[in-house]
Amino acid sequence: MRVAFFDYSLLFYSQGLANLMGVLKTYGHEYKLFIISEEKDIIKSLKEFKPDLLGFTTVTGGQYPSFNLARYIKKHMDVLTVFGGPHVTMFPEESIREDCVDIICRGEGEIPLIELINAIENNEDYSKIKNLWVKKDGEIVRNEIRDLMQDLDKLPMPDRSQYLKYPIVRDLPLKRFLAGYGCPHQCSFCHNAIFLKEIFKGKGCYLRKKSVDRVLKEIKEVQEISCMKRVHFHDDNFNYHKEWLEEFCNRYSKEIGIPWSCSIRVDTITEPIVKMMHDAGCVGVISGIETHNERIRNDVLDKRLTNEDFERASRLFKKYNIKHLTAVMLNLPGDSFEDVFKMLEYVRKLKVFGVRPGIYVVSKKQPIIKMLLEKKYIDKVPEIDNFKQDKLEDVALQTPDLKRIIRISPFINLMLKFPFLEPLIRFITLFPFGRLGNSGRLFDGYLEMRFMGVPLIQGLRYYFRVKAGFRGTYRLR
Repeated sequence: MRVAFFDYSLLFYSQGLANLMGVLKTYGHEYKLFIISEEKDIIKSLKEFKPDLLGFTTVTGGQYPSFNLARYIKKHMDVLTVFGGPHVTMFPEESIREDCVDIICRGEGEIPLIELINAIENNEDYSKIKNLWVKKDGEIVRNEIRDLMQDLDKLPMPDRSQYLKYPIVRDLPLKRFLAGYGCPHQCSFCHNAIFLKEIFKGKGCYLRKKSVDRVLKEIKEVQEISCMKRVHFHDDNFNYHKEWLEEFCNRYSKEIGIPWSCSIRVDTITEPIVKMMHDAGCVGVISGIETHNERIRNDVLDKRLTNEDFERASRLFKKYNIKHLTAVMLNLPGDSFEDVFKMLEYVRKLKVFGVRPGIYVVSKKQPIIKMLLEKKYIDKVPEIDNFKQDKLEDVALQTPDLKRIIRISPFINLMLKFPFLEPLIRFITLFPFGRLGNSGRLFDGYLEMRFMGVPLIQGLRYYFRVKAGFRGTYRLR
């Protein structure tokens, strides 16, 4: 069986696709990953490979390019399509109705994929496989979600070689890994709350970690076949399991010894933990402060984190010379344009290395939706089809200052580092300025490169390669 997988650019490689390719490798199936931004003629490449199955991964907000690509391919080839990922897991009805979709996989796909391939090869009915929704004889067969795999070490090793075959990825000193799945908290805007309370309820423990043995093995495998001078763990919450973290820190410094960074929650941060992480080579952490307003953070977003939590943690990160990057959401319920500057004033107080700014986008499955309706921030539940729109202002929460907040968002880090620019940037946001705003993102990229330990020239080359790729991914519309 030949399976073709698709990703849109080399910005991040998909851990999910790497897992699926690792499973296929173990079971002796042929597969190939196609990076659309790198393909001159995707149809020609596919006809040369002759796949029996096309596999797509989707995230909400980026699902339509995948649907459009599948639709484009199906005009030239008669081949079965399977869609997985967070989007189809959360929005199965909206996904399965797309004419280019034959099958969707909700939840974990490693075992269902092998069962599907075995059924196809043996000419057997695959419409009853758990996790799959299948179009059959004009009807949709909706199967239940199976229990979550509790021992992640039982999965075959991910196959990252399909990404690392590209020199620009192989030679980039930064490599990303995933040590576990899930988060124990239920923030009202986050997909984890939906998965934990609704989709995977009763399906076993949602919060799972790989063993330290497994994580170190994955890192060593990549270290052997590529350039790697920096490791980043993109788990939603790397530090929630204290005993696991202690074992990891004790072993990582001895067995790997490469600087690393991760995403954390600040309420469990103590000086012994920060010192332990520092001694193990941790040089950077990412937290989600979201807003300077503690009431909105806790009563609206349900983060359950105080300003004191962030202030205490920030002092410790500064003491141990660990760079602190924090995520903020702009245009939250109750926000105004002036709140942008209050946020900047507060994060300067925290002495953070930089900010990851984002505009809050309303999505129909978020737990926060109920409050937005009750408080009249929205008058109806938004449809997922809203994401067909190209403009951010079409999917963001509609507020009086939305346009100015969108205009100023690319300049958040410039104002953070150079406060004297605030009056000028405040003034120019009175007017639409088109692509000028993209210039601010260059400084964001510069800070990200410094945070992740990527040399400037190499990082710029990577940035412009990825940016060009993103422009190319929309040409199939």
